[in-house]
Amino acid sequence: MEPYIGCAMTKQEQVKAIFIEEAGEIIEKLDVDILRFEENSADFNLLNEIFRGVHTLKGNANAFGFTRLGEFVHHFEDVLDHYRSTKEEVEIHHLELFVGSVDVIKEVMNCELDALPHLPDDYAGC
Repeated sequence: MEPYIGCAMTKQEQVKAIFIEEAGEIIEKLDVDILRFEENSADFNLLNEIFRGVHTLKGNANAFGFTRLGEFVHHFEDVLDHYRSTKEEVEIHHLELFVGSVDVIKEVMNCELDALPHLPDDYAGC
């Protein structure tokens, strides 16, 4: 009989696991919502939905000390907020940037979770 290796997680580890799960759900939803927004960039409600997801991800990332993720998402949030507040039509290059930003968010999330010192090449470009 093999010895039992406990899976008991500390409270902090449990909360971090919840963050990781929720962040994954937010990122998946961002992927879908941004693709839908590309098809209908006049959908202000969808823009607000994307903003809320990004805003929540930013706050949660910063709360857990994932400051690089929080910083990147903060810049993304600023661009989204510009369009929310001005109600300007989203420029095509920004739509492409939105899609690319979600890819960078995924990569930065992995860097943060694996405590990697480097960041994706597109981190500064998006």
